[in-house]
Amino acid sequence: LAVFRMDKDPETEKDKPTLIASDLTGVDNGCAEMMSLAPGIYYIVVRGTVRPEEPGKYTMNDYRLRVFTVDPSGPGYSCTKKPDMGP
Repeated sequence: LAVFRMDKDPETEKDKPTLIASDLTGVDNGCAEMMSLAPGIYYIVVRGTVRPEEPGKYTMNDYRLRVFTVDPSGPGYSCTKKPDMGP
């Protein structure tokens, strides 16, 4: 799981992807946290693999993404602490 945004390369003036956050663990429930994101368009990349030891071999799969904001002063949500999301 990785989150990118497009930024201008100062040398070429062309758009290039900038990595914002990632979770490169081979788990079923990857999670990436970001603080203070600027308004804009972000891209989420998810790759599945049959064998994490062979990262170049990908598989097709179904994914469920949850994206939301959190009040940093509250108990909130994190990759290690998940609030009750209800039924």
